[in-house]
Amino acid sequence: MMENREDQDRETYIDTETVETNESESAAPQFSGGKRSRKGHAMAKKMTTLLLSGVLFGTVAGATMYSVNVAAGRMAADSPIAAESAETASDANASGTQIATAVPLSSSSGGSATVADVVSNAMPTVVAINIKGTETIQSFFGTQKAEVSGAGSGIIIGKNDSELLIVTNNHVVASSDSIQVTFTDGEKVDAAVKGTDSSKDLAVVAVQLKDIKDSTMGAIKIATLGDSDKLQLGQGVIAIGNALGEGQSVTTGIVSMLNKEIKDEDGTSRTLIQVDAAINPGNSGGALLDMSGNVIGINSAKYATTAVEGMGFAIPISQVKELIQNLSEQKTKIAVAADEQGYLGIQMQNIDSAMSQAYGIPEGVYVYKILDGTAAAGSELRERDVITEINGTKVSTGEDLHKQMSYYKTGDTVTLTVQTLDDGSYKERKIEVRLGSREDADKM
Repeated sequence: MMENREDQDRETYIDTETVETNESESAAPQFSGGKRSRKGHAMAKKMTTLLLSGVLFGTVAGATMYSVNVAAGRMAADSPIAAESAETASDANASGTQIATAVPLSSSSGGSATVADVVSNAMPTVVAINIKGTETIQSFFGTQKAEVSGAGSGIIIGKNDSELLIVTNNHVVASSDSIQVTFTDGEKVDAAVKGTDSSKDLAVVAVQLKDIKDSTMGAIKIATLGDSDKLQLGQGVIAIGNALGEGQSVTTGIVSMLNKEIKDEDGTSRTLIQVDAAINPGNSGGALLDMSGNVIGINSAKYATTAVEGMGFAIPISQVKELIQNLSEQKTKIAVAADEQGYLGIQMQNIDSAMSQAYGIPEGVYVYKILDGTAAAGSELRERDVITEINGTKVSTGEDLHKQMSYYKTGDTVTLTVQTLDDGSYKERKIEVRLGSREDADKM
């Protein structure tokens, strides 16, 4: 049965008139891990043989679009990310690297900064993000594909020689085929994914500097990244984001709880900041600010609930500065045409944290079967391997792997990081695979 989710939690709008069905068989794998459990029978029921584009999935679990810098201290001279800085995005040194300098915030009247002062200074650092894409949904009638559109927010966190860099939630862009960013002056520009990490629900997208008007460059700013480790209960906060996809809006509140542990549907545990400021759908990826205008969190409506009022959540910025830096340094990814995409040729199963604990298998994408005559069959990839990265990008699910594969053509060589069971324990290996074509898949 199609998974019932409220639109407020999904930040996804589905056009049900564009549905196509793809029926397929399911197969139950025999896991070989470090531990055994009576849950094996239940797990077998849970197994779905996946054969996605780029990975030859047979069926796909429903993909829901859940809608930087170095650690606190001084920024490395060659870093493209600006911390503790609110300079205009047009300011850069001779090498093209954004200069990071602290800019204290004060009221226009000379006194302490008001909420209006903070918002006025921070609004140019926040963007609206709108996406269009496709989503694969599991229902009683089989696997269905639907066109989706969604809205979220992002924070300008730096630039390099050719790109403006924006951090957002991974669930905002996970199902995207196209991404459009709207700046504070209303200018709309196309963007592309640079790096993602679904396990942390983070993504960095890039806008080409050549595509941004000079007037827009003069209107926007690079955000100041603060220190969420110094937050205190009761401290005032401000949330800015593209609420409900209707444009930038502001809410205020206080820090209600620190280090709040929340589990995803797949059992992944996250430690978040809880606030009583409203974090609505569309706010995901937006800025949670302290009263000095520093970004101390990345808003996430994914964890909000309509059952309880006054509970919003944000990812603590100090937890993810290093990760955002790493994502910002990845190569910008452009999706290739579907008929040109490369294929691996595997059937697989997601291993989430709960299954990992139950069966002693690393989290990632479990290779249940390698199909004969495919790219995977001609490589060193083995059945029962667990794929954790592709070309340095972390993959936690088959959906992650499918998305990453959409950036590579037939004949491209990719490097897979896998965990291989060897003498009772898992060891990491790196495997190069030259991708096959759709024709290889059609022969299966």
